[in-house]
Amino acid sequence: MVPMENTFHSPVRYEMNPKEQFQVQKDLRREGLEIWGIYHSHPATPPYPSETDVRLAFYPDLVYLLTSLATEPPPLRGYRIRNGVIDEIPLKVSAGDP
Repeated sequence: MVPMENTFHSPVRYEMNPKEQFQVQKDLRREGLEIWGIYHSHPATPPYPSETDVRLAFYPDLVYLLTSLATEPPPLRGYRIRNGVIDEIPLKVSAGDP
């Protein structure tokens, strides 16, 4: 997991810093790794892609991981978003996973 700056500095909107995002992609490529997902939280709403999330889903092959801080424990859901269509991806967390 690679945390990135939210350039909006907002609790309700996010945007990754483009320079930081480019550098992370270069570093991962150099290490033979690739990005498979993007995560963010919804502070007060369920972990389901918002209209904004769908509109800004520029990576159709990645998994969008969403959590909600509105409930305890925070639920985690995964989605693919392609051409405005939201498909939930089943997640499995094993006891030995970090």
